Amino acid sequence: MEARVSFTGLNLGGEIRFVVDTGADRTLIGYDDAIRLGVDYGHYRPENSVRALGIASSLRTYDEEGWLVLRSVDDGEHTFGVALSVAEKNPHGWVPSLLGRDILDRFDLFVSRRRDVLTLTRPLDWP
Repeated sequence: MEARVSFTGLNLGGEIRFVVDTGADRTLIGYDDAIRLGVDYGHYRPENSVRALGIASSLRTYDEEGWLVLRSVDDGEHTFGVALSVAEKNPHGWVPSLLGRDILDRFDLFVSRRRDVLTLTRPLDWP
């Protein structure tokens, strides 16, 4: 799933292709995407990092406030203020950017494995 991301404090942004991860608490920007968008890891301090735990390993991340914009085929764009986790390079291999439950929980999520389709639908009670 593609979304536009902007980092408020870094004055950076761009398009990212996310893997939808119902097991991720928060949205994660993978190292390769962060580098492509221009994130300078030199301004981060290790003591300000947060450990993100996954199935295979843990990963050092840094919190950045930002915006995430999802486009809809039927009713325009949905913009969310969100705390993004920016991942350091994983010594155990590549980690993709993950769309986590901080965003997914705002939608109804439908998966058809048979048709290879994932759909996020706006709930009827959404204002």
